[in-house]
Amino acid sequence: MLNPFEATEKMLHADTLGQMSFEEKLNMFFIDSDMMPLLVHENYIAARSQEKSPLKALDDLAESADYISMGDCVNKMLKERSAWELLPNVGICAVVAPAIHSAGSFTVIKFPQLLGKNMTIKKASRQIRELSIALAGKVFASNNSLLNDVIPLLCYQISSRICSQDSTKTKEAIDLMNYFNISLDLFKENVLDLCADDEWARAYGSLQPAAKTAFTRLYNKTHGTAMKRGKKVGSEDLVRDKVDPEVEEMRDDLDEEGSDEEADEMLKEVA
Repeated sequence: MLNPFEATEKMLHADTLGQMSFEEKLNMFFIDSDMMPLLVHENYIAARSQEKSPLKALDDLAESADYISMGDCVNKMLKERSAWELLPNVGICAVVAPAIHSAGSFTVIKFPQLLGKNMTIKKASRQIRELSIALAGKVFASNNSLLNDVIPLLCYQISSRICSQDSTKTKEAIDLMNYFNISLDLFKENVLDLCADDEWARAYGSLQPAAKTAFTRLYNKTHGTAMKRGKKVGSEDLVRDKVDPEVEEMRDDLDEEGSDEEADEMLKEVA
């Protein structure tokens, strides 16, 4: 019995592939219906024949990519609707057709990189979900829109004000965070992380520690959560450290009276 790696090697080698019937090719997919599409996807480009002209090779790679995309769509439909009768169609689109177009003469099978990125994908999904909860009532968007449109815009509007190192601009950034219910932790661990390649996220990361400390101190002061260091906190300190009722009331009013138009206006305002 072949394992998925051996089966992929046979599928992507032109000599062995040419000796198999269509049914035998499809049976290779059923050796591991989850792993085989990933292995073919990872290795089909490296498997291309060197005997083909560059134009023919590029055309075959494009065909393979189209079939792999189609296989992903069919596989998604299969899982969403539990339509298991579509499983052979997944095998044809995701494994058999790409192999027919891309089979060459190489023998080294690489492990799918996607499996090594599962933790990163799960972390990003959790971060988007947390931001979606925080922004509920202010922003209504799909996860894709949040990731590609809303979060980068928030990153720009907040980070650009902080990077100005102007106290007034920094206060505006904190007001913006308050309005959209973005805590300091959400900003640092979710917004900046999801926008790691954004120029303003990098600009915030390159700020001097003193500037970041000043921003954190001002945020904590605004929220009445500044921690006292170097001494025991007594009951009087706890009373002073409570959130200012007026500040809390203002935040409640914003939550009750805020509208989508106000949210859009604050997001679009350029520093």
